[in-house]
Amino acid sequence: MVTDVAGGNESAAPAALSILIADDSAVVQEDLRSWLTDCGHRVVAVGTGAEAVRHVRQHAFDLVITEVILPNGDGLELISATKKFQPGVGIIAYSGGGRYLTIGDCLRVAKGFGADEILAKPASREEILLVVGRVCAARRARVDVAH
Repeated sequence: MVTDVAGGNESAAPAALSILIADDSAVVQEDLRSWLTDCGHRVVAVGTGAEAVRHVRQHAFDLVITEVILPNGDGLELISATKKFQPGVGIIAYSGGGRYLTIGDCLRVAKGFGADEILAKPASREEILLVVGRVCAARRARVDVAH
Protein backbone atom coordinates (compact mmCIF):
# COMPACT_ATOMS: atom_id res chain seq x y z
CA MET A 1 0.00 0.00 0.00
CA VAL A 2 1.07 3.55 -0.76
CA THR A 3 -0.21 6.68 0.93
CA ASP A 4 -2.49 8.56 -1.45
CA VAL A 5 -0.95 11.88 -2.51
CA ALA A 6 -4.04 13.97 -1.89
CA GLY A 7 -5.48 12.67 1.29
CA GLY A 8 -3.26 10.51 3.39
CA ASN A 9 -5.47 7.45 2.79
CA GLU A 10 -3.86 4.12 2.06
CA SER A 11 -4.72 2.88 -1.39
CA ALA A 12 -3.26 1.06 -4.32
CA ALA A 13 -1.93 4.36 -5.66
CA PRO A 14 0.55 4.44 -8.54
CA ALA A 15 4.26 4.12 -7.90
CA ALA A 16 6.15 6.99 -6.35
CA LEU A 17 6.49 10.07 -8.49
CA SER A 18 9.72 11.80 -9.40
CA ILE A 19 9.21 15.49 -8.59
CA LEU A 20 11.37 18.53 -9.33
CA ILE A 21 10.94 21.54 -7.03
CA ALA A 22 12.37 24.90 -8.11
CA ASP A 23 12.28 27.54 -5.38
CA ASP A 24 14.91 29.94 -4.09
CA SER A 25 13.67 29.62 -0.50
CA ALA A 26 15.38 26.82 1.43
CA VAL A 27 12.42 26.77 3.85
CA VAL A 28 9.91 26.24 1.02
CA GLN A 29 12.14 23.59 -0.54
CA GLU A 30 12.37 21.71 2.74
CA ASP A 31 8.63 21.94 3.48
CA LEU A 32 7.69 20.65 0.02
CA ARG A 33 10.37 17.96 0.13
CA SER A 34 9.17 16.76 3.53
CA TRP A 35 5.48 16.72 2.61
CA LEU A 36 6.07 14.92 -0.70
CA THR A 37 8.63 12.39 0.53
CA ASP A 38 6.27 11.56 3.41
CA CYS A 39 3.87 10.45 0.65
CA GLY A 40 6.56 8.22 -0.86
CA HIS A 41 7.70 10.46 -3.72
CA ARG A 42 11.27 11.12 -4.88
CA VAL A 43 12.11 14.81 -4.78
CA VAL A 44 14.90 16.90 -6.26
CA ALA A 45 14.96 20.52 -5.08
CA VAL A 46 16.94 23.34 -6.70
CA GLY A 47 17.20 27.06 -6.09
CA THR A 48 17.65 28.65 -9.52
CA GLY A 49 15.97 28.61 -12.89
CA ALA A 50 19.16 27.49 -14.62
CA GLU A 51 19.58 24.50 -12.28
CA ALA A 52 15.96 23.52 -12.81
CA VAL A 53 16.20 23.68 -16.61
CA ARG A 54 19.41 21.62 -16.49
CA HIS A 55 17.61 18.93 -14.45
CA VAL A 56 14.65 18.87 -16.86
CA ARG A 57 17.05 18.37 -19.77
CA GLN A 58 18.98 15.57 -18.02
CA HIS A 59 16.47 13.67 -15.87
CA ALA A 60 12.92 12.37 -16.25
CA PHE A 61 10.26 13.78 -13.93
CA ASP A 62 6.56 13.14 -13.42
CA LEU A 63 5.86 16.55 -11.91
CA VAL A 64 7.51 19.99 -11.70
CA ILE A 65 6.63 22.49 -8.98
CA THR A 66 8.13 25.91 -9.65
CA GLU A 67 8.19 29.36 -8.18
CA VAL A 68 7.59 31.85 -10.99
CA ILE A 69 10.29 34.29 -9.88
CA LEU A 70 13.70 32.63 -9.48
CA PRO A 71 17.30 33.83 -9.63
CA ASN A 72 19.37 32.95 -12.70
CA GLY A 73 16.40 32.20 -14.92
CA ASP A 74 12.78 31.96 -13.92
CA GLY A 75 9.84 29.62 -13.60
CA LEU A 76 8.48 30.67 -16.99
CA GLU A 77 11.67 29.45 -18.67
CA LEU A 78 11.35 26.22 -16.70
CA ILE A 79 7.72 25.76 -17.78
CA SER A 80 8.75 26.27 -21.42
CA ALA A 81 11.70 23.89 -21.13
CA THR A 82 9.55 21.26 -19.45
CA LYS A 83 6.94 21.51 -22.21
CA LYS A 84 9.71 21.15 -24.81
CA PHE A 85 11.81 18.36 -23.28
CA GLN A 86 9.19 16.47 -21.24
CA PRO A 87 5.79 17.36 -22.71
CA GLY A 88 3.75 14.94 -20.60
CA VAL A 89 5.00 16.22 -17.25
CA GLY A 90 2.55 17.93 -14.90
CA ILE A 91 3.49 21.48 -13.90
CA ILE A 92 2.43 23.46 -10.84
CA ALA A 93 3.37 27.15 -10.65
CA TYR A 94 3.65 28.33 -7.07
CA SER A 95 4.31 31.99 -6.31
CA GLY A 96 4.27 34.73 -3.72
CA GLY A 97 4.68 37.49 -6.28
CA GLY A 98 7.65 39.76 -6.54
CA ARG A 99 8.87 43.30 -6.41
CA TYR A 100 7.03 44.39 -9.58
CA LEU A 101 4.37 41.71 -10.05
CA THR A 102 1.51 40.65 -7.84
CA ILE A 103 0.86 37.02 -6.98
CA GLY A 104 -2.09 37.04 -9.37
CA ASP A 105 -0.02 38.48 -12.22
CA CYS A 106 2.72 35.88 -11.74
CA LEU A 107 0.28 33.01 -11.66
CA ARG A 108 -1.77 34.21 -14.66
CA VAL A 109 1.38 34.46 -16.75
CA ALA A 110 2.52 30.99 -15.59
CA LYS A 111 -0.87 29.53 -16.55
CA GLY A 112 -0.50 31.17 -19.97
CA PHE A 113 2.92 29.55 -20.38
CA GLY A 114 1.37 26.14 -19.75
CA ALA A 115 1.26 25.44 -16.00
CA ASP A 116 -1.43 22.84 -15.27
CA GLU A 117 -2.23 24.35 -11.88
CA ILE A 118 -1.36 27.55 -10.07
CA LEU A 119 -1.08 28.08 -6.33
CA ALA A 120 -0.45 31.21 -4.26
CA LYS A 121 2.13 31.24 -1.48
CA PRO A 122 1.93 30.51 1.30
CA ALA A 123 0.02 27.26 0.91
CA SER A 124 -0.63 24.60 3.51
CA ARG A 125 0.45 20.98 3.27
CA GLU A 126 -3.15 20.02 2.52
CA GLU A 127 -3.42 22.58 -0.32
CA ILE A 128 -0.15 21.40 -1.86
CA LEU A 129 -1.12 17.73 -1.69
CA LEU A 130 -4.59 18.44 -3.09
CA VAL A 131 -3.14 20.27 -6.11
CA VAL A 132 -0.47 17.60 -6.62
CA GLY A 133 -3.23 14.98 -6.56
CA ARG A 134 -5.30 16.91 -9.14
CA VAL A 135 -2.35 17.31 -11.52
CA CYS A 136 -1.42 13.64 -11.19
CA ALA A 137 -5.02 12.52 -11.76
CA ALA A 138 -5.27 14.68 -14.88
CA ARG A 139 -1.94 13.33 -16.13
CA ARG A 140 -3.09 9.72 -15.58
CA ALA A 141 -6.34 10.50 -17.44
CA ARG A 142 -4.37 11.88 -20.42
CA VAL A 143 -2.20 8.74 -20.48
CA ASP A 144 -5.28 6.47 -20.26
CA VAL A 145 -6.96 8.28 -23.16
CA ALA A 146 -3.80 7.99 -25.27
CA HIS A 147 -3.75 4.22 -24.81
